[in-house]
Amino acid sequence: MIGMGAGTVWYFAYGSNMSAARMRERVGEVGGWEERIPGVLEEWRLVFNKVASRNPREGFANIEPSAGERVEGCLYRLSESVLERLDRYEGMKSGHFKRMQVTVIRKDTGESVITYTHMAWPE
Repeated sequence: MIGMGAGTVWYFAYGSNMSAARMRERVGEVGGWEERIPGVLEEWRLVFNKVASRNPREGFANIEPSAGERVEGCLYRLSESVLERLDRYEGMKSGHFKRMQVTVIRKDTGESVITYTHMAWPE
């Protein structure tokens, strides 16, 4: 199992954070990430149950535990300071999302990776 190296962490993105262009907008061009590879989160599913505060008819991507399902996404290896920038963007301080650790499978090697991801608080 691959852990997090000194000064860097793995982040599992699903939804709009899978887009490299979106991630650059959110964390900046310089020092954004060192690696970006496909990954799979087993025993979870992708849902759109995070209601937008500005438009209650709009939902954002979220994940929830679900036996036998999986979420396709991207693994980013980035610095802890970049992850903190992403935390701010995702609204952790205001309680929109929480950061949690999950284990994700790298699609290129099949190895398990301990990684962070964001999950919305229940509405």
